[in-house]
This record gives sequence, C-alpha cells and structure tokens, in this order.
Amino acid sequence: MAPDLVKTICAAPGAGKGAHVQVWRRPDDASVTTLELLPGASSSPTVLYDDTGREQLTLPARHDSSPEALEDDRRRDTIIEDGKRAEKIPCISGSP
Repeated sequence: MAPDLVKTICAAPGAGKGAHVQVWRRPDDASVTTLELLPGASSSPTVLYDDTGREQLTLPARHDSSPEALEDDRRRDTIIEDGKRAEKIPCISGSP
C-alpha cells in the first residue's frame, strides 16, 4: 500500500490528533479492500475509503443505539463484510 495514500487519508478533515487508518484486506489474497479512517476525536466522523483513496462512506459520530446509528453500522458492515481486519496505521503528522 502506498504511503502517500495513507498520508492523504490522514490529512482529511476531522482526522485530528490520535487518528488511525484501519486496513481491511481480502482473506484469499491479502489485497486491500477498504481503508477506514478512525478519527482521534469522538465527535468526528468515521470515513471509509476504497483501495485507491476514493471515499465510500462517511459515518457521523454516534454514541447511541438509535435507528440511525444502527443503520450506519449496517452500511459500514456491508462495505467491509468481505474484508479481514489487518494492520492499524497511526496518523502521524508529516508521515503515515
């Protein structure tokens, strides 16, 4: 995976201090399926990107079990369902 791609994702609005990129890979060939920006602040959205860095889904920060929060979880699961959780890369200012 290109370090520039991670660096670009980490520079997205809302990433903030303490953000990470969770990499999801195909179990059969270990290729990247999804990159998930996990924000440093609990009030920032979670954003899913494809393996080229194109945004797939933005999920607002929700801390409840409202119907909207459950729907967001379902949409996230639909995107990452074929992926296996792999490395988690910290967003560090100046480098991925």
